[in-house]
Amino acid sequence: MASIKSISTILKFVMSVLSYSALAGAIDRAETTLACTRPHNYPDVPLSRDNTTATDVLNVQQCLRANGYPVNTTVAVDQSGTLIIHPGLTFNRPSNYITAVRRCRQLYGYGLATAVLEGPVLDPEDTPIGTLLDIVLSGRRITGVRRLQRATEATGTSQPLPTDGSSYMRRSSSYYYSFMSEESGCGSDEKFIDTTDMCQDNNKNSFASFMVRNPNAKYDLDFTAWPHHDCIKGNAKTYTVGPDELLSCTKRKTYSWYGALADDDCYGDDPSSSCVTKDVNTYTGTYKVWQIIVEGKY
Repeated sequence: MASIKSISTILKFVMSVLSYSALAGAIDRAETTLACTRPHNYPDVPLSRDNTTATDVLNVQQCLRANGYPVNTTVAVDQSGTLIIHPGLTFNRPSNYITAVRRCRQLYGYGLATAVLEGPVLDPEDTPIGTLLDIVLSGRRITGVRRLQRATEATGTSQPLPTDGSSYMRRSSSYYYSFMSEESGCGSDEKFIDTTDMCQDNNKNSFASFMVRNPNAKYDLDFTAWPHHDCIKGNAKTYTVGPDELLSCTKRKTYSWYGALADDDCYGDDPSSSCVTKDVNTYTGTYKVWQIIVEGKY
């Protein structure tokens, strides 16, 4: 017959096992609860930079997906080497979509050439790669995307590049430089000093290619080009040009164009309506990367 001491030892062992099981169960429940509170689309940690555009392009796309960009968005590359984001929208110059791409580019693009295309179909010069979701999940590397040049280092324009800066105060409008050409390779271009927040229209034949210089040392410029007059009728393509950057020769049939600096009062508004305050977008996603980036992680 077992002694009282032996029975006590056995009981202590059983109680310790039960206590451990209860603790383990509590930990499992806590971990399950924590996992359920995380966003279902919580992305992987961005890839470490290796100084290639392919890695930077993938990180930009991860950033877009993390911020609720439509997963069926078509990603393409045009023949000038611009990364084209095409969410398939049918309204003019969708500012929320443009802002998300611009800010993901600021964080992870390192000067990548990016553009948001409005309209139901891609341009003829755009080569589709896949959907945003498929590319991010597969980790596909997209090559052939160029980087913008610093304007002070740029060459290849037939007109001298201005070197002036600009003040940082908020203003009703500012200016930028466009180099428009009737040739596909930006030859014999015409230099325009354009006022921001105002539709520019050639009123004649279309241009075949262009370059854009942002002289501002602090704020991004969103440059939108239309294959139509009056900055309307759809198919707008918006390029982001960073502070003191030059968008090098870009081939696109263009009749009218529009530029907006981030410190302009009208920034983000529909160019066909002067300084509108109504939100014309149907996209309700809010860009939140500044809030959730911690030590280089999403």
